[in-house]
Amino acid sequence: MSVEVIAYNSSTEGNVKVANNFAVKEFKSSDSKIVFIHKLLPQGLQKIRDKVGKAVKLTNAYRTDSHNKRVGGASNSYHLFGMAADIYVEGMAPLQLAKIVDGLFPDKYCVIAYPKKGIVHFDVRTKKYRAINDGKEKAVTSF
Repeated sequence: MSVEVIAYNSSTEGNVKVANNFAVKEFKSSDSKIVFIHKLLPQGLQKIRDKVGKAVKLTNAYRTDSHNKRVGGASNSYHLFGMAADIYVEGMAPLQLAKIVDGLFPDKYCVIAYPKKGIVHFDVRTKKYRAINDGKEKAVTSF
């Protein structure tokens, strides 16, 4: 049986690369040294980075329960399980980035564009889900 989620200590393993362009410290919750990262998340983020050809920045990835509550995250948020990241690329609109991510993973994962927040939520859940959230979430089939 393979381990899907790996626990890291950001104090001692913060600089450990989990993909070519991503280190453990980028996935860290603001209130914990422990970081949970699902093995598919950095792989997916690296594919996105390779496609856009510039830095993909994470505003949020793993969250502790208290961090998640503080930011108003869903009670069953994929961030709690190390399976999600909120991302942006400088100079790229969220809908443009969401369209690229959707094209990379047309049949799986979750992509939610937040145009007002300037970010895209990406998670590695098994079922495909697409949405635009401008204060209220609206499911879409593609971007």
